[in-house]
Amino acid sequence: MLDRGVTQLFGLPAAAVGEAWRRLTPDYVPGKRVAIKINLNNSFDCDSDTTAIDAIAQPVNGVVRGLLQRGVRQEDIIVYDAIRFFSERVYQELAYKGIQIHDRGCYGITASFSSSDPNAQVQFFPPGGGAPSVRLCDALIEAQYLINMPIMKGHPIAGVTLGFKNHFGSTNNPSGMHDYVSTSYSLIDQYDALVDLFSNPHIRYKTVLTIGDGIYGSRRYQDTPPQPWTTFGEASPCSLFFSTDPVAIDCVMHDLLKAERGGSQPGVSNSYLELAGNAGLGIYEAGDPWQTPYGSGYRKIVYQRIDL
Repeated sequence: MLDRGVTQLFGLPAAAVGEAWRRLTPDYVPGKRVAIKINLNNSFDCDSDTTAIDAIAQPVNGVVRGLLQRGVRQEDIIVYDAIRFFSERVYQELAYKGIQIHDRGCYGITASFSSSDPNAQVQFFPPGGGAPSVRLCDALIEAQYLINMPIMKGHPIAGVTLGFKNHFGSTNNPSGMHDYVSTSYSLIDQYDALVDLFSNPHIRYKTVLTIGDGIYGSRRYQDTPPQPWTTFGEASPCSLFFSTDPVAIDCVMHDLLKAERGGSQPGVSNSYLELAGNAGLGIYEAGDPWQTPYGSGYRKIVYQRIDL
């Protein structure tokens, strides 16, 4: 799935995996770093064996394998979630142990927030002031390329938690942003902290690819166990999503969640995507990913479905 997804982005033959990753990381030389942001939101200790939705090792293995085919050294690959723990459950299933791991201190390097880079401090501009104090982790700041790997899932505060919100785990103070991402925030259709967070140069200009993990997904919330999806035939979605456009991919995953959850998904849960589109971060469109022929439910987003 990983190989087919990245090659299809560029219209390359399925075997041209290394070339696809070369196009995503065109200026890589040994010493430049590729950061992979995964979602370990429910891993609260090194021995976590939670049944709640969380990152699994297999998609990470696929990404690392592709980068190695491109010629990236293992030691130049950073897999991180700066505010959670890389549990033994995930670590034992990693196929490549030579990569760097940055987390709360289970394996490898404990995530830090000490960079003197002027953009290490995220700038927020909520109406009326009161901006939260948020810093980005050093692992992200020190990388030259960023691959974002969110999980497709709902959220009780923000409505959904996808690629933009996955970067809460790139910061030292995600709770400080909660008031400004909540669907109950009175100005949510005018301002969302997720847009300012993603606009930070270390995220906006380093992001070369977003891979949405819908292998299981969570049709309910960010901390519930995977459940069968009605829209996927009472089974897990068993899907991965690929895009170089961070807004478009969140739009599609949002719309799949909306189709599954119906009225339980707040109507303003995609407000941040419209704001992000207006800010020039990517293509915004609300559409129907289930309309056939697949892709016809969007007019601006190029949505191509591949069945394996």
